[in-house]
Amino acid sequence: MTILLSAALPAWEIAVIAIAAVLAFIILFLVAIGAIVHHLGFGHRYDRNPLYTYFSAEDFGLSAEPVLVPSKRTTLHGCIYSCGADAHKDKVLIFCHGLGPGHCAYMTEISYLCRLGYTVIATDYCGCGETPGKKARGFYSGVIAAEDTVRFIRKDPRFAGRKVILVGHSWGAYSAICAQGDGVVSISAPDSPSILAVTAGSYMPKFIAYALKPVLGIIDLLTFGSKGMTKCRKAAMRTSVPMLLIHGEMDRAVPLKNSAYNAIPDTRATKFLAPGKYHNPYNTVSAETKLHELSQAGTLKGEAKEAFCKTFDFTAATEEDQAVMQRIADFLEKI
Repeated sequence: MTILLSAALPAWEIAVIAIAAVLAFIILFLVAIGAIVHHLGFGHRYDRNPLYTYFSAEDFGLSAEPVLVPSKRTTLHGCIYSCGADAHKDKVLIFCHGLGPGHCAYMTEISYLCRLGYTVIATDYCGCGETPGKKARGFYSGVIAAEDTVRFIRKDPRFAGRKVILVGHSWGAYSAICAQGDGVVSISAPDSPSILAVTAGSYMPKFIAYALKPVLGIIDLLTFGSKGMTKCRKAAMRTSVPMLLIHGEMDRAVPLKNSAYNAIPDTRATKFLAPGKYHNPYNTVSAETKLHELSQAGTLKGEAKEAFCKTFDFTAATEEDQAVMQRIADFLEKI
């Protein structure tokens, strides 16, 4: 004899199951979006754009000695730059680049520092520029590169006894603060890797973007361990090395409220908020305008984009704000 049993679930159990299903869907949705956002930021290589003009050491009359720095997952490729006499034999500078094809995008700034009489070492991070690697991996990858470069320089007998000062922009500024050395010049640094969620807020509803913060944090945790979630504020408070923080008051890539400039106490660092400046406050206002034009040209395709880049004035787009650069020079002199 077959006995058919039917038992309807109580309403409260149905409600719990429905809520659990909705929550599971939301979590899976955020994980998927978070993985996509992280991949767009760091899940690929950053190579030179063949349509862009990148200045070289020769363009500025610099001496450039190729250097290979052993790192945890790859060998960092870079150069030791100098210009004439080594006027600052008590210091050596490491330049930390931002998101992109490596330090080649910062040769104007590197040249300025060399003309001050400093020796400048610049390496490309994993998956960027001349350094091997299938992808850039994540924010803390820049810190690893900076720390490995500091160790490499300290072992070089030519620089024995010198202070090692890190100068960085954006991703590189975050890396410089976390790696520290004997001093830091930070330009447009985010306080933490969660800046990816802020950036994503430009392309999706902000409440979804901000809900991605814990997801992105977990990705960094899984990739780099607990160090992957390091905030600049905590890194800065663990040391007493001199720091100069520079930020553009109108920065949209790293809004002021999400910046290391805002997070690190005024008592801990020298600060300069550049009026009327955006994400590249070391440039003149006109140069930042030109860079914005270049970024807008990213929507162009094929021959139209090629024609735009051929006529684009890359020299004008890298014109330095001498007042801002002088602040950096004065700070370096005093360390």
